Amino acid sequence: MDYVRFTQLLQGARFIVTDGGSNQEECYYLNLPCLVMRKATERNEGIGLNAVLANYDEGVIETFVKDALSNKAVSRSHSLESKASPSDRIAEHLASLLHNA
Repeated sequence: MDYVRFTQLLQGARFIVTDGGSNQEECYYLNLPCLVMRKATERNEGIGLNAVLANYDEGVIETFVKDALSNKAVSRSHSLESKASPSDRIAEHLASLLHNA
């Protein structure tokens, strides 16, 4: 499935269960509750906001699904505007390297 069709599906979903970090990231940007079926993830987007790391724990999974179905899932509100853009973060890091040289 291509990216545009996939994100359209996500926009119509109440929540998503995935084992993929890229899906976790897309859910973060869409404010969609996401259950990550892994013990660990290399991505931090959404963890503690709209994403829950399942750690293969049945209790965590049951609670997430129950809450998501009753619209009480992990907070879906976060502001992307408050975060520095990746370009700004890179520029700031490079500038700090110049100042420390």
